[in-house]
Amino acid sequence: MAPSLRSWLLRRLNQPVAEYDHRIANSRERLLEAIRPGDVVLVEGGQRISRLISYVTRSMWTHSALYVGDRMPHCPHMLIESIIGIGARARPVTDYLDRNIRVCRPTGIRESDLESVLDEAIGELGTPYDTGNILAVARMLLPLPLVRRRVHDRSACIGDASGVRLMCSGLIARAFHSVGYPVVPTWRREEIDETDTDRHPYGRHAAKRHWTQIVPRDFDLSPNFQVVKFNIPTGGGFDYRDLEGESDPTTRQEQ
Repeated sequence: MAPSLRSWLLRRLNQPVAEYDHRIANSRERLLEAIRPGDVVLVEGGQRISRLISYVTRSMWTHSALYVGDRMPHCPHMLIESIIGIGARARPVTDYLDRNIRVCRPTGIRESDLESVLDEAIGELGTPYDTGNILAVARMLLPLPLVRRRVHDRSACIGDASGVRLMCSGLIARAFHSVGYPVVPTWRREEIDETDTDRHPYGRHAAKRHWTQIVPRDFDLSPNFQVVKFNIPTGGGFDYRDLEGESDPTTRQEQ
């Protein structure tokens, strides 16, 4: 792809969409109280690139970041993320309060391994974003005859196997894989003894899917990550019966 076309396409992908449906008002206090280092924050993004990723991965979760907390000097409540056009950087988790987000927590990971995961992710700061694969997907979606479409599975465009450039979910997955912790298993065909659940807790032979093939929704679907509902109302002041219902849409149209 010509450099001028590449730059134009990246600028277009980074532009915000006209409307964003922020479904739940996030509580800053509840988020900071609930989130822990090692948690993965999934985000429904508000740029055109987000719509592209949503189409390719068939999921509302278009971005992911790893919460490292206060491990960076003078920088509290930080995430490590990889952003198109920027690369791997640190950012406060509170920057995403105006987005639909989900917190996913790794279960059963050793404390020493979790420390290594955090160090690995912080060590990726400055690594370029894998724009080549995103542009490959975008090129497939452009109308002919502007560009020739490649005939291959869209999943082949996810991730750079060299590891020199990283997508957001690939950065996190590689950090967890560095200590042997799988994000999501890939299944093998051979049968197992159904009584041997200790060795095969998933019920089938499993192996780690390569980190370059991990997308944000995999943290949500993974049996190894627990969803943390930090916005659940607590205390005695909330009564669901006091909520007013929306008016009938057909009635509004008639008025």
